[in-house]
Amino acid sequence: MHGLTLAVVVGSLLVVPVSAHAATCHSSGGQPRAGAGDAGASSVAVVSPCVAWFVGSISNAMYDSRTLIERWNGTQWKTQPAPSPGDKTTLSGVAATSATNAWAVGVNSSSDTHSHALIERWNGTSWTVQPSQNPGAHNTLVAVAALSDKNAWAVGFSSSPTVLGHTLIEHWNGAAWKLVATPNPPSGDSETLSDVDIVSANNVWAVGFAATPFNSNDPLVLHWNGHKWSATALPAVGVVDDLRAVDAASANDVWAVGSSEITTTDQLIMHWNGIAWKHQKSPSPGHASELDGVVALSASDAWAVGWQQATRTSPLRTLLEHWDGTSWRVVASPNPRAGYNALTAVDADSPHDLWGVGTYSNGTSFRPLAFQRQ
Repeated sequence: MHGLTLAVVVGSLLVVPVSAHAATCHSSGGQPRAGAGDAGASSVAVVSPCVAWFVGSISNAMYDSRTLIERWNGTQWKTQPAPSPGDKTTLSGVAATSATNAWAVGVNSSSDTHSHALIERWNGTSWTVQPSQNPGAHNTLVAVAALSDKNAWAVGFSSSPTVLGHTLIEHWNGAAWKLVATPNPPSGDSETLSDVDIVSANNVWAVGFAATPFNSNDPLVLHWNGHKWSATALPAVGVVDDLRAVDAASANDVWAVGSSEITTTDQLIMHWNGIAWKHQKSPSPGHASELDGVVALSASDAWAVGWQQATRTSPLRTLLEHWDGTSWRVVASPNPRAGYNALTAVDADSPHDLWGVGTYSNGTSFRPLAFQRQ
């Protein structure tokens, strides 16, 4: 339904699910015009009020998929030409250090027996595929973070016929992406990394989960100290714990979010204080909820996004939460339609320029969802 124009204003949030034009780079913009098929946004990177990116995928009735990259130019979201190698190609992570340097990562596959880590780079003019490392038969990069044009990290997982899944970490040194050794906890049958954040060249965090026997998951946090990656101790919370996103306001102020399940899915929030990771109390609205993205701007300003479900049979609704230095609280967030609405990622370059992205259903297909908080 590309012809629909709908604006939903909630507090200082504005979501416009198709198309509108704003007067300045600081104004809320139009919803992206993704192509035909089911489409969704997986990750967002904000460079400035006039430059932002989100990535995802578009799939057809044959379950083939292609890359989706949208660029915010200060007025509207516009689809960008991007390579899409393979019949099933998905982008799940994006990071940018400037208007002329951005990375997107994901996976591409043309067969059921092999899949390759996909890395694409924006040089200010176009997106191009970059050589990646593929240690297993199936390799997927889920997230990417960049400190400069010569220092970036990408994380995900790799598997083969004899190995269910191991963490996969690759590093950009300014010339090439290199495979970096990672620990894989012995308790896990398989391990996956879902996100990465760079505090400094010698201080990098990656989060995910380790699947264990008897259908349980342990949260997984790895840390880079400039020389090697090592696993970090975490408090036990639920039976199935999964960390989906991580972001740092400083070396002593790092947030990680995800989900924890005992009898139902509940959101999981953990905080690094410079000494240890601690489980944080969260609002946990409704019957079930999950957090999939987080951005930390200062010790008293952090945001997390995800979804919530009022009852067992209710459709998913967007979830936005804010940390004010004392506690997390739910903030009203936009839901363009009555059915499925969920947020997957959030990023900001200042307290007055925050974007959240995700997916909603218009009744006939899934569409990318984007909102801006000013």
